Order: sequence, then C-alpha cells, then structure tokens
Amino acid sequence: MYFPLLNFDFVTIVINELNEIVGVGLGMPDISDALRKCKGRLFLFGWYHILKALKAKKNMMYFDMLLIAVRPDYQNKGINALFFYDSAKHFVKYGVKYAETTSILETNNKSLANFEEYEKIQHKRRRAYLKPIA
Repeated sequence: MYFPLLNFDFVTIVINELNEIVGVGLGMPDISDALRKCKGRLFLFGWYHILKALKAKKNMMYFDMLLIAVRPDYQNKGINALFFYDSAKHFVKYGVKYAETTSILETNNKSLANFEEYEKIQHKRRRAYLKPIA
C-alpha cells in the first residue's frame, strides 16, 4: 500500500551470501513543512503538498531516519554501517543537510553508537513511566 509513496533511494536491504535478508534500513524526506503548509488537512489540496514533499528530488534539507533493523545473528558485525554508507551518497544527491532519527531509548547503547561520529543535538526526550494501579 505504501510502496508508491516510497523513494527507493532511501530503502536499503542487506542480504547475505545465501540471498537471505539480514537487515533493512528505511527513511523518508521530512514532511513537517508540507503538513504546516496544508494545516494538517489532507483534502482538498493538502495531499498535493505532502506528495510533493515525499517526491522531492533536490534541496530536501531535512530527512527522517525511520528504521534500521538487523537480524539478531548479524548484529555487532557492521551491517548498520552499510545503511549509512548507502544513504550518504543519496543525501549528497538530494541535498540533505540534517537527519533526524526516530525514538531511541537512552539505554539503547547499540543504537546510540551509530551516531557517535556525527555532530548531534538531542532536542527531544521521551520517557515512559509505570505506576501500578492498586
């Protein structure tokens, strides 16, 4: 259903020598400006602004890194570096200057290690708290 909306330059699939999928990386252009422009309304012509943002071919500026998933038996083997290697050439092609990740737990050191070598700013913090109901 969503395949027509995807820009396949930002979909990376890593396979092993047996042609088994061992990792998937997915990202998309940031559509925040398009949503502001159409005031969050899809109809009558809000869909046009969103589709235009999704299909941007240059000067994209902002990018959302949605998903990096690696099979457990291939973790800690550098598979995630392949996603960044593949994405970097497309970032240059489309003019991406900034990328934002989805939520990463503060204690998820494996995911946080992906971004150690990059200049980064933590500008959002999400936490979940549990309270037993007695």
